[in-house]
Amino acid sequence: MRRAMLTVIASAISVIFVGAVMAEEQKAPALTSAMPAPTYERYSGVIEKVDAAKKDFSVKSGEEEMMFTRIDKTKVTEGSKALSFNELKKGQEATVEFTREGNKSVAHSVSVSPPKTGMKGKAPSEKSY
Repeated sequence: MRRAMLTVIASAISVIFVGAVMAEEQKAPALTSAMPAPTYERYSGVIEKVDAAKKDFSVKSGEEEMMFTRIDKTKVTEGSKALSFNELKKGQEATVEFTREGNKSVAHSVSVSPPKTGMKGKAPSEKSY
């Protein structure tokens, strides 16, 4: 009888312990979802280089030039028009929204201005006399 009672008590303690461990495991994912959102930074300047094969590009502002890495989710726009990464060209004015991941600056969005025509207020085909 005494052995049976000890066995029942030991089993009850085991069930309580296993239940506590399982409950703690279920709480763990909630802690990981509370990670802070990434901090986005902005950088504006003129596109200097675009390397579609390496998936990177650089933007220069004054004397400073920053290299950015593109990811599959990077959005490229010109006004309200969506562009592909391959449509970025040297000389375009751009604003890049990015995050720092280690020693890389990862571009999440690139907004470019339409190319300048070179002649104020005139289309490139118009002649000035």
